[in-house]
Amino acid sequence: MNSDPLGQHIPDVVRMTADAMVWLAEFMAQAIRWMAKVVRRVLKALDPKWQRRWRRALARSRRNNLYLKSIGACR
Repeated sequence: MNSDPLGQHIPDVVRMTADAMVWLAEFMAQAIRWMAKVVRRVLKALDPKWQRRWRRALARSRRNNLYLKSIGACR
């Protein structure tokens, strides 16, 4: 005789706990990936070589836009 009302709900509680653990693991993995991406961006932004390349690319883009405007083919 299984008349214990709590005993009937144990499998449900175990399943809910397992689902919560899976959700937490997925959330933590996503958070770690996001943090790694932020760290990579910060380190890249602080790198002098990257800063120089970025500055040169912006200058090249500006020159290109000015040239396209001067010939009447602006974007």
